[in-house]
Amino acid sequence: MAFCPFCRAAYPPETTECPNCRMPLVDRLPETGETYQSVEETPFERFNSLIEAEMAADLLRQAGIPSVLVPLGPGAGGWGTSLWSPHELRVRADDAKRAREILASLKS
Repeated sequence: MAFCPFCRAAYPPETTECPNCRMPLVDRLPETGETYQSVEETPFERFNSLIEAEMAADLLRQAGIPSVLVPLGPGAGGWGTSLWSPHELRVRADDAKRAREILASLKS
């Protein structure tokens, strides 16, 4: 089995990336003992399309900041594609300041 370290979901061994979180999968989940901390996910930024949101998420991932993309608006979760519907990028609350600095550097 392969596991997502972010949402902790299990996937078949041939899967390499979590389809929800877009995180690389690991062979074992981290322990949930005393060192385990729950994650506070915070809405970070909204994008007009999945393409824009995935670009921002990829930049954050390269900087070591995990993120989650959530489709918004009509068509989200329905039939068809959510490619052209708005998406919200969510990051851990602890990473929000650093994530904002990384994306702000692209706009300037």
